Amino acid sequence: MANTSYRYLFLLLLPLFLLVANSCERSTTEKRILIVQSYEPDFQAYKDVEETFKNGFQKEGIHASIFTFYLNCEAYQSPEEKQRIYTELNTLSLWKPDIIIVNDDQATYSLLACEHPLLDSVPIVFTGVNYPNTVSYTHLRAHETLMNL
Repeated sequence: MANTSYRYLFLLLLPLFLLVANSCERSTTEKRILIVQSYEPDFQAYKDVEETFKNGFQKEGIHASIFTFYLNCEAYQSPEEKQRIYTELNTLSLWKPDIIIVNDDQATYSLLACEHPLLDSVPIVFTGVNYPNTVSYTHLRAHETLMNL
């Protein structure tokens, strides 16, 4: 009789255990973060950026996979920058970033001006946009709802 009680208890607790295990698994889901920087990787201001983001996400309990794309805007003209970032977004579309963090004016302009379809479905956080010119301001206005995150 006692053995049968344990079986019933096990059968009653099994779904609860599976539910808890499943929800714990979801909370540890990795978030894919794309960071777009205006300059080259050796730019002094970027020295600790990725590590700072990782630490911030960890502090909030977010398991993050971070990929940083460096536009290297000093080496390219605007049409080349837009093509480079468009090509990179094609590749990263398979990776499916959960959010894009774009830093500085040139990266913001080139990212939005390239008009990649991925930008319509992924939230974008803008940082360090100091001097939006008329063209980039137009692109920022197109993403106004995302700017208010």
